Amino acid sequence: MNKNRVDFISKVYCLDLETTSVEKDNAEIIEFSMVSPYGNATLESLYKSEKGIPPEVSAITHLVDDDVKDKPVFTKESVENLQEVLNESVVIAHQKRFDIEMLGMYGYEVPVSLCSLRMAKKLYSNNETITAFNLQYLRYALQLDVDRDLVAHRATPDATVVAALLNHILDVCEERGIIDIDEPYLPQIQYWLEQPIFIEEMPFGKHKGKKLVDIPLNYWEWALGNMTCLREDETDYDPDFYASVVKVVTEKVDGH
Repeated sequence: MNKNRVDFISKVYCLDLETTSVEKDNAEIIEFSMVSPYGNATLESLYKSEKGIPPEVSAITHLVDDDVKDKPVFTKESVENLQEVLNESVVIAHQKRFDIEMLGMYGYEVPVSLCSLRMAKKLYSNNETITAFNLQYLRYALQLDVDRDLVAHRATPDATVVAALLNHILDVCEERGIIDIDEPYLPQIQYWLEQPIFIEEMPFGKHKGKKLVDIPLNYWEWALGNMTCLREDETDYDPDFYASVVKVVTEKVDGH
């Protein structure tokens, strides 16, 4: 492993939370884990839910109230020195926005974070052999190097899968020249992730499944004025889809 990769990996912690809801305003953290990319659990613990663990959450995590009844409630003081660790780390999570916002609701700040979901989409969005991007699908589709007995939908196992996914992504990025191994990794990865993912096929609507380039220009002219996912001031704005549509429209107008 080259020096720049070692330097990057040494600062990384993979984060996963189990919560009582996917709606962050109503969610409580019931399990927390941060794992190094080498697969060692750094911080992990269970926490009691004040409102109770809903059965739909138990059906996924297999955690029930009896499992956490003697545990503390997650608070700003729950994980010793966590803010100091976050300040010095690169935190990576799958669908990081939810996890980072959850920690923020408890008063924690995460200065530097990366999303393994976006990394995977950057590499495989237009790959016909990859049909989903949830963590457990990627675990098997990419044949990640994790223990077959690892239980899904628990914080430490899922964070361990994120760590394996990160190592896979770094391997592919090095092979494709996305990452220059002679330069520091973090700024290269940040720049790469900031660039749009150009979508080739329409993901929804009456043209679903069609190549964007095959959809008539007048449809895109209508879409740019009417689809909320193409308007930056709307909550469902999708910058990748917007960049893809603008690229197609520009090429059509220019006659390419």
